[in-house]
Amino acid sequence: MRKLIAPILAIFISLVSVFFAPSAVYAEPAFGDGVDYSRLLSYAVVFPPRIYTAQPGDNLYEIANRFEVPFNVLERDNPQIQNPSLIYPDQIVRIPGKCQVQSGDTLYGIANGFGVPLNQLEYDNPQIQNPNEIYPGEIVYVP
Repeated sequence: MRKLIAPILAIFISLVSVFFAPSAVYAEPAFGDGVDYSRLLSYAVVFPPRIYTAQPGDNLYEIANRFEVPFNVLERDNPQIQNPSLIYPDQIVRIPGKCQVQSGDTLYGIANGFGVPLNQLEYDNPQIQNPNEIYPGEIVYVP
């Protein structure tokens, strides 16, 4: 039964990201990135982390707006992009996921669920003043 949960969740997340992606832009969920998506059932995943293939004329600022991700978070998660104003067609851009905090969530629990180091999650969420205090409804960006 547990082996069925991850593939079903993966399909569900893929469908949600296709139908609810901002501006009808499609980006591949970053499956195969080592995340056990079956552990994320308790989190309200707004969008999972995904991979976007740059199109002609794209720049990092526009991509950040399109996916509703703060520019500084997108820039941090894509160190391979030297100049945010210059992105080449077919260049890979990693779009961080968004998770809405639920009652009882902790940054540690979210980091563990997504398989990312806690310090990386804290670094990608400068809007969180105190990592020991997060509140229901708050958005956490997941690298």
